[in-house]
Amino acid sequence: MLAKQPDDRYQTPAEVAAALASFAVGGANQAAPSQQEERRSSTRHACKFPVVCRLLHSIPEVHWEAEVQNVSRGGLALRSSREARHGVIVAVEWQSPGGTKTTRRLRVVHADSDATSGYWRIGCAFSKGLTADELRSLQGEQKASKPA
Repeated sequence: MLAKQPDDRYQTPAEVAAALASFAVGGANQAAPSQQEERRSSTRHACKFPVVCRLLHSIPEVHWEAEVQNVSRGGLALRSSREARHGVIVAVEWQSPGGTKTTRRLRVVHADSDATSGYWRIGCAFSKGLTADELRSLQGEQKASKPA
């Protein structure tokens, strides 16, 4: 599009669209999730415990409850009744069975709605990755939050 020589530029809108198709999110050329390459560098661990989310830099302050679905050293996946847009920063807070509250900042990297349940699946990346001890602690939250 910005080539110096006119003959080197795309000549029609269709040529531009074809060139950009591979960058489109959810486009016809995008592979199905089962066929996509795994991009995570950390192993995910299934879990299920409640958290409170808070949008940072919002006026008025917005809070909502969600549930952690899985966690890794790099991030976590939430199930939420509320949408969180890609790129926003969210403070996520959880409480240990002993009553200790932990709050971590995360950036939303993926969000899509599940039409059958009406919930949102939100993928978040920690601003600073978890240590191995912190990850084990979160896995402990999962065990402690299960009813006896």
